[in-house]
Amino acid sequence: MDDTAALFRILARSLGVPVESFFQEAITDLQRLRSKEVFELLKAFEKIDGYTARRRCIEFVKAEANGSW
Repeated sequence: MDDTAALFRILARSLGVPVESFFQEAITDLQRLRSKEVFELLKAFEKIDGYTARRRCIEFVKAEANGSW
């Protein structure tokens, strides 16, 4: 077990909480940020009029997701 993991275990045991409780807020914040970004992306996408432009956008996002742009 590395030092960080050991410290989290000791702290959690001292506080009487599960180790996971230290990370739940960070996960919630990340989910909130992602939800905001998804909403922002959808709002912008709705404003694109042409089919070809929408397809280019979709292909760009897919390529970015795959790291091949």
